[in-house]
Amino acid sequence: MAVKKLSEVGLSAIGDTIGNNEEQNNNQEISEISQEIIDGCLELAIRSEAAEMVNYGNNGVIFKLSPEDLPEDLKEVFLQALPDFIENGQESAFKILKLYTNGKGLVEYNLQAEAYQLLTESEVSEVSVPQPFFYRDLEIKDQETIDLLQQCAVDIDDKEPRIEILAMDFVDGCDLAAWVYRQYLITRKNEIELAYPDIGYENFIVTLEQKGADELMEIICRFIGFKHKYRHNDDSPEAHKERMAFMNKIKPDLVYRNLFDKKLISELIAAISVFHRAGIYHRDLHLRNIMLDQEGKLKIVDFGSAIKIDPNNDLDLRRVYQSDNCYPDNVSIELLRPISKGPEQKIFIERMDKAQALGQYIDEPRESIRRRLLAGEPLTRYPLNRYQEISKKAIDNLDEGIRLGKTIQEIIKEFEEIRGKGQEESRFSLAVAVLLEIARQGRADEVIDFCNNELLTIEDSNQRMLYRGLLEYLQ
Repeated sequence: MAVKKLSEVGLSAIGDTIGNNEEQNNNQEISEISQEIIDGCLELAIRSEAAEMVNYGNNGVIFKLSPEDLPEDLKEVFLQALPDFIENGQESAFKILKLYTNGKGLVEYNLQAEAYQLLTESEVSEVSVPQPFFYRDLEIKDQETIDLLQQCAVDIDDKEPRIEILAMDFVDGCDLAAWVYRQYLITRKNEIELAYPDIGYENFIVTLEQKGADELMEIICRFIGFKHKYRHNDDSPEAHKERMAFMNKIKPDLVYRNLFDKKLISELIAAISVFHRAGIYHRDLHLRNIMLDQEGKLKIVDFGSAIKIDPNNDLDLRRVYQSDNCYPDNVSIELLRPISKGPEQKIFIERMDKAQALGQYIDEPRESIRRRLLAGEPLTRYPLNRYQEISKKAIDNLDEGIRLGKTIQEIIKEFEEIRGKGQEESRFSLAVAVLLEIARQGRADEVIDFCNNELLTIEDSNQRMLYRGLLEYLQ
C-alpha cells in the first residue's frame, strides 16, 4: 500500500484511522497501518514545537518532548496509541541513534528497561534509571524530518531512511561532569574577578548554569594551564585518559570542600552492585552518564555500551571490558569519593585520607606484611620508600602513573621495570604495597576489581592468599 506524505494525510484522518482500528483490531492489514500511523505521529512530534534537542553524545541525540505542548489532534492520537506515554504527564526524552544500526537501539532499550525494574524493586532510593516508555524502529516518510535530523548530526541512509527511537523519562538536571566543573569554578573567585573584570564574580557564576561540560572544562583549562584536545562526547581511550588526568588535576582543590553527600556514593555503589548481580555491566559510567536531578538524586543514563552476561561465568566476567572503549563502572565513584561528605561505612578512602606521604600506611617490613596478610591481620604504617632496593625514580613514576590514571597493569609493569625484578618471593609482597598505594590515592574499587580478576588466573597458592588477604582488608 502506498504511503502518502504525512503532511498530506492530516491529523484528523490519522485519528479517525486509529479509531477504526479499535473496531477492526482483528484485521492484520489495518493493524499494520496503525503501526505505520504511530510512526508518522512520532515524525510529526519530532518536528513540532513541543520537541527541543537538548543534548548529544557519541551514540545519539536527545530531544526533550513536552506532551502538553503537542497539537491537540496529535496529543489525542498519542493518547489512544501510547496512553502511558501521554498520561505520565512529565516531560519525556526521545533518544535518536545518530547512526541507524538495525536493532542496537532495541538491545539498549531492553537493558535500560531491566535496569529500571531492578532498581525499582531494590532498596536503593537515591539512584534510579529513567523509565523507558517505548522503542520504535521506523522508516522516515518526510524529507523535512530527514533534514532536521541531519542538522542534528544524525546520519540518515538515503536509500533506506530509518531511525531508532528510545522514549523515556526526561531528567531535569545536569550531568555530574558539568556539576563538578561548576563547583570547581565557584571556588575560584580571585581568578574569575581578574579574568572577567567587566562581568564580576556573581554575574559570572550565574552564566555557568547555562554552560555544558565542554565549555566549563575550557574555562578551567585557561585558569590552570591544562592543554586538552578531546571533547566529552569522544569515547576513545585517549579521551578517557585525558579527562582522568584533568580530573586528577582539579581534584586536590575540591577535596574536603564537602561538595557531595557520601550517602549518594553509597547508593551509587549499591545500584551498580544490583546491576552486576544481575549480569548487567554499564561499561560507560563516566560523569556525563550520571545525572543529578532537581531533587538531588542520581540518574544513570545511556546504556548504549551495556552488556548482559552470566554473572557466574568467569570467562564472561573477564570479557566484560574487552573493548578498548569501555569505561569501568567504578571510575566515577573513585573520582567523587574524595569530594564527598558525611558518614559512610566501609568506604576505604576514609582510612586513606589520614595518610599524607607516598605509601605511608604500611608500617612493617615485607616479610611481616606477607605474614599478616596470610593471617588476615590488619596492617599498620610503613613508607614504601624505605624498601632499600626501590629507587626514587620508581616511586616518582608510580605516583605519576596513579595521577595520570594509568591502568593498574601499566603501573605495576612500569614499577617493576624501573626497580628491577628482585627476589620472586618479595615481588608479591611489594606488589601488595603498590596496590595499597593505588587504593590510598582514591582507586580502592579498581584495586578490588584487579585482585578479583587476578584470582581467576593465578595458580601460585601463596600469591592467591596474598590477594585474598588484601581483598578482605580493602572490603
